[in-house]
Amino acid sequence: MFKIKLNLGGCIPESDKEEMYRKACIVAVPSVYGESFGLVALEAMSSGRPVVASNVGGLNEIIDQGNDGLLVKTGSHKELADAIISLLSDDKKRKKMSLKAREKVLKKYSWDIVIRDLLKVYSQALGKQVTALLNRR
Repeated sequence: MFKIKLNLGGCIPESDKEEMYRKACIVAVPSVYGESFGLVALEAMSSGRPVVASNVGGLNEIIDQGNDGLLVKTGSHKELADAIISLLSDDKKRKKMSLKAREKVLKKYSWDIVIRDLLKVYSQALGKQVTALLNRR
């Protein structure tokens, strides 16, 4: 049916990550606690891999359900397995999600975009502080 190779290796050295993502056809992120950001999901998406993840924390802000990945009920082994099997069984769907995942990361999460957005936040915060100081006079 499927040729599956799982890696449950815990912490992966940075030097090995690119090759691991390249070899994967999907990446599962079955977190059971509130991921604050979901870096693993973004790394996978950056490598053009669709993500199957728990609908928890920042993961549900990164993944657009059915477009660039799949979200499942946290702790539901059945939903997780069903989502993984659905992507492994449908090459067209998986490839479409792969392209959408990579496209999203390039448009929303490239370092140029992140730095631009961070500078906006700093500018707004500093602008409010400067305005508040000026209004005190």
